Amino acid sequence: MKKSLLGSALIAALASSGLAAGTPERAMHLSRDGLGQVLVFPYYTVNSSGFGAQQTLVSIVNTTDRAKAARLFFYEGRNGRPVATVTLYLMPFDTWTAAVFPLSDTGPANITTFDLSCTDPDLRQSNTLPELANGNHYLPFSNASYTGTQNDSGPDDLARTREGHLVLIELGEIVAGGNETLAAITPDETGAPAACVQVANAWSPNGYWTNNRIADLEPPGGGLSGSAYPINALNGTMQLIEADAIANFYDRVLNESPALGGPTLSTPTDAGPIPSAASVELIMDGVPTTLNYVGIFPVDAVSALFMAESIYNDFVATESLGGASEWVVTFPTKRYYVTGSETGIQAVEPFTNAFPIEGDRGTAPVGFGVEAWTRDGLPLDCIPPYSYSGCIIGVPPPSEPMQLNFVTNVISINQNERGLPQSAILGATQSFPIDFFDIFDGGTVPEGGMTIRFADSSAGTGPRLLPDQSGRRLYGMPVQAFWVASYTNTAVVPGVLANYSEAVKHAVRQTATPGTAQPAAVSAK
Repeated sequence: MKKSLLGSALIAALASSGLAAGTPERAMHLSRDGLGQVLVFPYYTVNSSGFGAQQTLVSIVNTTDRAKAARLFFYEGRNGRPVATVTLYLMPFDTWTAAVFPLSDTGPANITTFDLSCTDPDLRQSNTLPELANGNHYLPFSNASYTGTQNDSGPDDLARTREGHLVLIELGEIVAGGNETLAAITPDETGAPAACVQVANAWSPNGYWTNNRIADLEPPGGGLSGSAYPINALNGTMQLIEADAIANFYDRVLNESPALGGPTLSTPTDAGPIPSAASVELIMDGVPTTLNYVGIFPVDAVSALFMAESIYNDFVATESLGGASEWVVTFPTKRYYVTGSETGIQAVEPFTNAFPIEGDRGTAPVGFGVEAWTRDGLPLDCIPPYSYSGCIIGVPPPSEPMQLNFVTNVISINQNERGLPQSAILGATQSFPIDFFDIFDGGTVPEGGMTIRFADSSAGTGPRLLPDQSGRRLYGMPVQAFWVASYTNTAVVPGVLANYSEAVKHAVRQTATPGTAQPAAVSAK
């Protein structure tokens, strides 16, 4: 599968192929071939931008010759509460696609599919789901996880479901067995599976998975890849967002009733001290290094994969090109550290604010600093209508700190100064505006580069992940981030308007405190 533009620093800092020299056979790692047991997508949206409503297309590919059971979770963008869950049953070499779409400007996101692969619930034909005009059924996203007894003190409306991130977790590989699960999901001569209702009924009170959750299943084998595509049909733009793939996430069948709400990214140490599932392989200073999180806060092993002291990318806001830039910054494991039974009242490091903080309904702020440059490397000034710490180069920082309040955040660059609508590309409802100015003449800078810094390892300051068994602590925050750019060309031919867009992953710097962790042995293979 063709890879999008990817900062080489991201690969160097975070990813290590399971085939690379020095990688333990079962250590969890971010796969640089994009294949894994878990897929983490940093963004989906159905918000309306200045050019109309958007949809997000989702594609999941099984690249192996083994049938798979996998569960897809959608998490809303404010506090990462689950808002939709779909279980997929994929045949060998199967590609499953679906559309996340709105039916109004304020209602929930919804998901539907034309794909014939079995799902639970049945997104195409279930009589318990609402129906579209074309006869397909769809699943509306729900606010049940943050209302009623689950209320988290944030807004309780369905609009919270309209943007966020998604995670796919492989449950196991489907094999021939006494319950004929494999036969049920296998297509007949028309291309339709033989009996999708069977896998849904397997979780009924007397179903075979209710009695034996591993029936007809073997442990996850990986080999899954995925992409998400925010599409604005009226604007004629689409961005490709490839999922980060976690390899060697778990070595046991993860199948469980959908009613239980799992598995989750905290599973690696939830189920017991399984060293292979809680060991993480990173590249630290060019050397493959293993960190062990057995018996420590459950999700730290996954967070370690995404930890970043700082992130870097470009921005383009050239008016003559109709240019606009936004950064999406998602903290995919934040929900486990700031809210719910996992933390009680207090936030857990590296996060310092629980959700919601007192006096600010529905936020759990993460502080950060910004440095920015022209394309020639000259420093830039950053003065929005209100001031932020870390933004202004060469002068004492103002008292009001910069902060990202949510699990999924969108930063709009140079849009406020130009009078563009809030989050002109993605239509984010809680976008964070930053405008850059030339220090010497005060004019808005059309393009350049920007770094967001969560910690400063050189000074030993800033948030850090809890220590692994050796005492080593990773600096910064667990983050996924990418830059979205759009351009409007009015000069192709008279009367023709051409629009372009792209999504580019951030480069990442990962650092750790000194510790006794030993580098993994380097193999001669």
